[in-house]
Amino acid sequence: PEAFLIYDGGSITNLEYAHSLDPRPGYMLFRTTVAGFTTDDLDRLQVLNNPAVLVSASNLTDNTSFIAAAHARGLRVWAYTVNKQSDCESIIAAGVDGLYIDRIFGVS
Repeated sequence: PEAFLIYDGGSITNLEYAHSLDPRPGYMLFRTTVAGFTTDDLDRLQVLNNPAVLVSASNLTDNTSFIAAAHARGLRVWAYTVNKQSDCESIIAAGVDGLYIDRIFGVS
């Protein structure tokens, strides 16, 4: 199984320091909005082991350019918190790599 260290906001410098101490886990940087990430942030994150970003689902549906920019750097994009199946489907269609959800939807 994958292990992640999820870092809530703050500076990427701190995340880079944690990675220097232990490069094994995947590192995931959490920000509420896409606007919270700069191009420099994405460039710096790509050197971490198995990197990912975690962004509010409401900020990803119409931001496929952000998702593409992150993917171009080898970053995975996760969305939080998706609580309606229709939102889940639209976020997946936007190209995210993973979802944090509070409810399990029926499987058909």
